[in-house]
Amino acid sequence: MNTATWRKFAWVCMLLVVVAACKSTENDVDDEQASKATTSAQKAKSTGSHAELLIVMDDNLWRGPVGDAFRRIFAVETPGLPQPESLFNVIQVNPSGVTSLLKKTKSIILVEPSDTSYFQRRENVWAQPQLVAIFAGTDRDMVRHLKREGKALAQDFRSRDLQLIAGRKKNTAHKTLPKELTRLGVKGLALPTGFEVTTANDTVAVLWSRGAKTDQGLLVYKRAQREDILPGQDVIAARDSICKYYLPGAVEGSYMATELGYAPQQEVLDLAGAFAVETRGLWRSEGDKMGGPFINYTVYLDKTNEILTIDGWFYGPGVKKRNFMLEMEAFLRTLVVE
Repeated sequence: MNTATWRKFAWVCMLLVVVAACKSTENDVDDEQASKATTSAQKAKSTGSHAELLIVMDDNLWRGPVGDAFRRIFAVETPGLPQPESLFNVIQVNPSGVTSLLKKTKSIILVEPSDTSYFQRRENVWAQPQLVAIFAGTDRDMVRHLKREGKALAQDFRSRDLQLIAGRKKNTAHKTLPKELTRLGVKGLALPTGFEVTTANDTVAVLWSRGAKTDQGLLVYKRAQREDILPGQDVIAARDSICKYYLPGAVEGSYMATELGYAPQQEVLDLAGAFAVETRGLWRSEGDKMGGPFINYTVYLDKTNEILTIDGWFYGPGVKKRNFMLEMEAFLRTLVVE
């Protein structure tokens, strides 16, 4: 095991995180049923906005312990945001209130009281793309299934939202990437057309997308790997060093810095075919009162022994930020490196 590989293995152990939730297969529909569900050309296009989840459950169950258990999984706060926003916009409907329009929702959970206990995941039942999860059994059975499957299911719903958003972003992205990004080793990225380069050199590029009420920014930079620092260990230090120099604030002497009062969260993953560390947290303006959320992908390029970082942030006082950050995460994950 070479040094770089050993360092990454050690960091995985230190982070103690799950890179990707394992998809449950023991209760999934069989291949033949899945094929029938996904190949029908007559299926309508699914509906639903970002992070929208329809839960079909009896009103009495929803008001009781079963509903509480579902809320603890799907209506928890989204990490990395300055104000509380739920992970999903949960819409609960009594089974008798399910219309043909609601059946087209892209993310659905069906809760069915039954003497038979089971959990199933089904693809494209009434529309496509669509994921339908079924929890059946007694109250105790459904809570048990939820404890076992809930977090992975929430991740699956969220991953599908990211895929759909990324697909739309690719259709409206810059046709040709700015040379300031390709020079840093960015081969591909579904960069929204609103982002324009404002500062660039051989190691750093800053891009902004400014609106009437919101600002979004990207910071892309490249640096050498160091044998004495584990992957992810210096992400915040490097971020703050670059931000202080390249991201001055509106007030003289102010600059962007990471808000350490809210501990940034890290997770390891594979991005662009390389080992990477995702860091999400809050930023603040040192010397001013501005702030907001950020998401940072630090990619370790063993072929060149370099580190490529792409960092996105959002500013929008009084604006809900979850969906903006979901869109940012979706297009940042389209990164392709040389």
